Amino acid sequence: LTASVLEDGWYYTGDLAHQDAHGNLFIAGRTGEVFKTAGELVHPAEVEAAIESHPAVHAAAVVGAPDAVHGAVGMAFVVLEPGTALGRAALLRHCRQHLSRFKVPRYVEFRESLPLLATGKIDRARLRREYEEQE
Repeated sequence: LTASVLEDGWYYTGDLAHQDAHGNLFIAGRTGEVFKTAGELVHPAEVEAAIESHPAVHAAAVVGAPDAVHGAVGMAFVVLEPGTALGRAALLRHCRQHLSRFKVPRYVEFRESLPLLATGKIDRARLRREYEEQE
């Protein structure tokens, strides 16, 4: 595994980033989180940002869910702000206003919380496993 992240003396973290005209760097996600749906790459961080821009949403996590036709489709796990309500249809309408069609999640699951790793980051592997166990 070490050899897979070292190349020519550089350590490759798998972080995806972009730099603006002022030289500021912005982390956009990780290569291991990207999934392909119908031949198009989807960066979960972009989908999560669109979902979290809705005022009723507190947090979101998106993973690629296996799909026989498209290879993978978006599965969004969403935590709402306390005291708010939001349905699947309204959330997907919001997503369609901010994302390309292929990036809009196919599945949405509302939860009270998201599983976290010891580092405080969302445990995406656990979310994937939980989804696959439901199927």
